[in-house]
Amino acid sequence: MSLNLIMGARNGAKQERQSLDFYATHPQAVRLFLKTALMYGLKLNSTIWECACGNGHISEVLKEYGFIVVNSDIVKRDYDCVELDFLKATIEDRVKLCPYGCDIMTNPPFKNAVEFVRKGLELLRGGDSLILFLKFRFLEGTERLKLFREYNPKFVYIHSSRQKCAMNGDFEMYCKSSPTEFYAWFVFEKGYKGETILKWIDNQ
Repeated sequence: MSLNLIMGARNGAKQERQSLDFYATHPQAVRLFLKTALMYGLKLNSTIWECACGNGHISEVLKEYGFIVVNSDIVKRDYDCVELDFLKATIEDRVKLCPYGCDIMTNPPFKNAVEFVRKGLELLRGGDSLILFLKFRFLEGTERLKLFREYNPKFVYIHSSRQKCAMNGDFEMYCKSSPTEFYAWFVFEKGYKGETILKWIDNQ
């Protein structure tokens, strides 16, 4: 195979991965969230569905904390999972994957975050939680304001300093420079109608 063909294949694969908006979550951000949220008394199901699991950065930390983790993603990368487009998932898919119920926790493609909120709350049982790791600026925008008026988060856990995410899961390449985005964990509880409670995560 010629060098041009090889490079073309590599560039095509890279563009395909970029088109899926895959930015992996640094495990330390997950640990900081769980440490803080559990300290504040957040109750989670024993089973958590990581529906955009990527290379397993969130899933492996959840396992460290003793959770049963069900993994799926729109494509398989370097991590064992069910290949499933979450935005096309049905309640039957959720029951098949998590027959005894679950919470959902993931870092969704930011461009599809609104759709992930709607789909997640559609699939969950009443009282179950959808937890999304998102840029803090997810709070901005008229389209998201409509979403929050319909489904306001129960909690927003805000990192006190910027967290690292890596395109295509390549932390060695993309985390050499200082991170530029503030992130938060948005916790939606199906059926919740109260006010949103802000919590801060001490990253020290």
